[in-house]
Amino acid sequence: SPLLQSPDEGRTDTALGGSGTESQQDGGNNPEADGTERGSDRTDESGGYDEMGSSDELPSQLGTGNRESGSDIRLEYYDRTHEDKSLPFFGRDEVINEILRTTPHLSASLEEIKDYYERNPDNKDRTEYIKSIFNNDYTELTLEDGRTVGYKTFENVLHLWEGKYDSRTAQSFYDWAVIARHFEAMRLLGELSDSIKPLPSMDGQMTFILDGRAEEKKTSAFTFSQEIIDAVLANGSGFSEGKMRIYEQFEKSLSAKENADFLKNEYGWGGSYPVIIGAGIDESHDGKGITITKGIGKENPHITLSWSQVEKRIGELIRMDRYLNPKEKERYPQWLESQEERRAKIEETKRNREILSNAPPEQEVEPTEKEPEEAEQLQDVQYEYHLGDKVYIGASEYEILSVDDERVMLYDYDMPLFNKEFSRTEFDRKVRENPMNEHLIVKEEPAEERNEKEPEPVVPAWEQKKKVKGFDLHPDVSMAERHTFNLRENEVETVGKKERFRRNIMAIQLLKKCQEENRFATPEEQIILSKYVGWGGLSEAF
Repeated sequence: SPLLQSPDEGRTDTALGGSGTESQQDGGNNPEADGTERGSDRTDESGGYDEMGSSDELPSQLGTGNRESGSDIRLEYYDRTHEDKSLPFFGRDEVINEILRTTPHLSASLEEIKDYYERNPDNKDRTEYIKSIFNNDYTELTLEDGRTVGYKTFENVLHLWEGKYDSRTAQSFYDWAVIARHFEAMRLLGELSDSIKPLPSMDGQMTFILDGRAEEKKTSAFTFSQEIIDAVLANGSGFSEGKMRIYEQFEKSLSAKENADFLKNEYGWGGSYPVIIGAGIDESHDGKGITITKGIGKENPHITLSWSQVEKRIGELIRMDRYLNPKEKERYPQWLESQEERRAKIEETKRNREILSNAPPEQEVEPTEKEPEEAEQLQDVQYEYHLGDKVYIGASEYEILSVDDERVMLYDYDMPLFNKEFSRTEFDRKVRENPMNEHLIVKEEPAEERNEKEPEPVVPAWEQKKKVKGFDLHPDVSMAERHTFNLRENEVETVGKKERFRRNIMAIQLLKKCQEENRFATPEEQIILSKYVGWGGLSEAF
């Protein structure tokens, strides 16, 4: 592979030299070299960076290239197992965009790339297209500020470096999907044209925002175009299946206020950094709305859209069929069908619980002369309990933690931090009232088998009661050493959200510790556990 030195049209020619200041990260590598990686915490694939690097000898051949040199070339695969981490990471968005925008060795012009992107919204198609138009040479360019940079293509990554190839000062390896997103960022920023034009004004591009009194603060010439705002909104809420839920909500033809309230709840508190890879644009959202920023810091350009403004624009995008991309639109019917099936199951479970909770309690009917056998069978039904058995009290499901002659302790699946306690008499009655507890009934042995066994000696009732088996989580702990927590004597005071969050975390950690140590909580620990109040109203904690 020859080393191409770009004439850098209109700039001073320099042979592979220069020094870096802003994001000094160097790179370079040969097909057989070790890789380097440094300093980026952005993720792979859907916006992530694939960073690698290597130190190699300078290719022996030098040459020149042409625009067609990138077509129909079989690229070699870069092996990440030999990464060299001795060089800093090379990765400022503006520098990468300048390299991609100014290299004269692509087989397509910027206008042609822009046209392809506008006709093909699929990210996978765009990625393959961008990879196909690059030349396969070791190529070096001179940036506007005089620095020398370079690149080399591989099947899986694009290698970028700063400085001369044989004395690189910084380098990085980017997944092709990330490079394709950099071109999309330049398109949104108005930079993807052979003669760059200034971005459209706010008056021309954001009428709906100005009419809605969006709050925009600018400290530079940068302005947020309508297309940038639409790209941020079309990114969804940031949660799995968020765009599908939003699309479904707007298809219900509800009021604007209902849709705005839904969006506020769906987004919650959070953000995406960056929301548009390669553009330096971030997004954050809270109870007031969505804020879009260019760069980090309050002094940088940013704009805030209220939830009513967000609702209005998303509705317009859906009506123009520009909210879901083609693949999402293709998948939406199957997603909607699965959601309807899920809701039907939830409704069925809810109805069953209501039926059970509203069912009248069984009434004890004295046996009549016509039904002596049936009455005798009802009285003879016996229930047997074991540690870990599931039992239903009303419509709620519990697990038996301990049982003896006096009391029964149950584990509540809905509120795992608090156990349910019943007297033995009350527990037996509630078990008999619920037909869902039939699995606890002792099955009667056939008459023949009973006759074969030797008759058991007659034991007085008070002696039988002493022999009832009891089950306890910790039989080694005496009853005198146990402490039954009374919530009424330890009322939970009203505190702020941060304190509620802290108490929830402390209670969960303590519960886990008690389970790991296989012991009851001490009285002091029970007070900590009692302050667990759930996560209602704490959505911003996630």
